[in-house]
Amino acid sequence: MRPNKSFVPVKFLYWSSQITTMSLEMGLLIGVGYWLDLKYGTSPGFLLGGCGLGLLAVGWQLFRLVRSGMNGVLAGKSQRTPKTESASRSESDK
Repeated sequence: MRPNKSFVPVKFLYWSSQITTMSLEMGLLIGVGYWLDLKYGTSPGFLLGGCGLGLLAVGWQLFRLVRSGMNGVLAGKSQRTPKTESASRSESDK
């Protein structure tokens, strides 16, 4: 049985959207912090705050991503191919 070729682009699009979202979250929050520093004349206060909030947002996104992956592994949704599944079944029958 051949793997579905449309699965690979979907997986690629999912991961690229996750990475893009994390990059935009971080960049946007740093940019807002920099803009607020320019507007109010503060030195690095808002910029550092934006960096901190960006790190928290990206950390939360990574946590959710890892947690959803772990839920799939714990539920038995592994990434096995049909060939390895049949081989592991034949070994367990012995």
